[in-house]
Amino acid sequence: MKLGRLARYAAFALLAVAVLLIGSWCSGAIWYRCGCEGAVRTLLAGAAAFFSVAAALFLATRWRWRVMAVYGVAVAGLLLWWAAILPAGSREWAPDVTQNATAAFDGGSVVVSNVRNFTWRSETDFDPAWEQRSYVLSQITEVDLIMSYWMGEAIAHTIVSFGFDDGGRLAFSIEIRKEANEVFSPIAGFFKEYELAIVAADERDVVRLRSNVRGEDVRIYRMNVNRDSAQRLLRLYLEEANNLA
Repeated sequence: MKLGRLARYAAFALLAVAVLLIGSWCSGAIWYRCGCEGAVRTLLAGAAAFFSVAAALFLATRWRWRVMAVYGVAVAGLLLWWAAILPAGSREWAPDVTQNATAAFDGGSVVVSNVRNFTWRSETDFDPAWEQRSYVLSQITEVDLIMSYWMGEAIAHTIVSFGFDDGGRLAFSIEIRKEANEVFSPIAGFFKEYELAIVAADERDVVRLRSNVRGEDVRIYRMNVNRDSAQRLLRLYLEEANNLA
């Protein structure tokens, strides 16, 4: 009997933890995405947190399942609202992500539009340039994996760069698509705060920005892939860029 009671208490404790975790996420979702400002946003996020705490406490009463039913309906409604939040294609974007890379394939050749080739002196002082470039897929000679560490050994940004017979390089960096004057927050990124950008760029642009301007620890690794695999990988990046655009 005692063992059964302990198991019941443990189950309620786990359910209470789940309710509080879900409530924390709901509160964060409202805070970052409700579209309200100031006191209204604080009130709504606080109400969600309070409701979750109250629901967890009610697990110790005989009203627990009624409260859980109401809580479940409220969470389901919030999830429906969450699913309706879609990315936007037209905003006042930051200069380095104003353009979407797109590709037009013609047999074994491809024309890539909106290849970024900025000259960076600082993050706010640069010469913008968006170019159209043509590539022959069979002329790919190498693929590099570039890791740019910006918070010690814990976090790195990944870039994949393709080299060609003529010495040209085309690099891909998957990034958030910040709006003008928008500041990156790793927490906000969990709450649909940013759109996505697949940046196709000259390697001198996308790598120097990190190594020379931001002072990040950039490491380059030559990948052991044959030309057929390299061609398929490049196609995948460009097809994803087209889909995103």
